Amino acid sequence: MNDFNLHLNVSLPRVVPKAKRTTGLTQVPHELQLQIRARVAHYVQFARLKLGIHLPMPTCSFDLRGRSAGRAFYEQNHIQFNPVLLIENPQTFLHEVPGHEVAHLVVYARWMVAPGQRRVRNVSAHGRQWQSIMLAFGLPPKRTHSFNTLNATVTKKMYAYRCDCRPGLHKLSERRHKLAQSKNCYLCRVCRKKLRFEAQIKGEE
Repeated sequence: MNDFNLHLNVSLPRVVPKAKRTTGLTQVPHELQLQIRARVAHYVQFARLKLGIHLPMPTCSFDLRGRSAGRAFYEQNHIQFNPVLLIENPQTFLHEVPGHEVAHLVVYARWMVAPGQRRVRNVSAHGRQWQSIMLAFGLPPKRTHSFNTLNATVTKKMYAYRCDCRPGLHKLSERRHKLAQSKNCYLCRVCRKKLRFEAQIKGEE
């Protein structure tokens, strides 16, 4: 571990309930949001004071859906966190994810841009530069997390259509299905026959 540790005031619960969704988006408790933001600030300060890399304080949101735990947006200097994975894995998430995403922003600020310019170098997302920042943070340079993503998986509506030439089905998205039901006519690329709606099916994002 590095010697630039941050002491957090809010304790994490020992027993973590499953994330509950409200209005389509899981709500992260305010105390947990504060801890994540404090951890982000910790690594930004570390980059400034210990590594000499000036990084503006990024904004944070807790609205990332799907299997990813976090996502860094370079030019916007913004980090998205997955609320479901955070609520279900608070200790590990707090230890691993904020540093992982801040490291991406540090790499962007240090190696990928020059003053007054946009991206000037093509640097691998999890390449040696990112790995070196993770090690400086005292974190293992793991590219992916090991969280159970069952409750975080976004299920998209898909629609099965059939033509005259293939035993299988054509899969259409919800948007294309609505168009097909209203005005658009989709044809099979092989037999050139109109696709006929069969049933709604599930697809994972």
